[in-house]
Amino acid sequence: MSFTYNVGENWMDLESGFETMNKGLKTGDIKTIQKAFPLYVKGEDQTTGELITVDGLVNRRAKELKLFNTPVEAIRKPKSKYDKYIKERYEFD
Repeated sequence: MSFTYNVGENWMDLESGFETMNKGLKTGDIKTIQKAFPLYVKGEDQTTGELITVDGLVNRRAKELKLFNTPVEAIRKPKSKYDKYIKERYEFD
């Protein structure tokens, strides 16, 4: 989500620019996804218009990769006083 927030919500629909990340996500290949983060660190030089490596993007992608590699513990839904009613009424857990 952090990656999408930072590159834009429709990045997966673009025809080029994110092939490696798209491939990893579509195939579920974790190693490809991990290798993709550091690829997206270029920005346009305001003076020359050339693509250059941007230190801020290098740092951001490293943090996104670290977050991606951090296991998340699933948290059970908090109990509600209405759980019993909902379960009885709609017959599901």
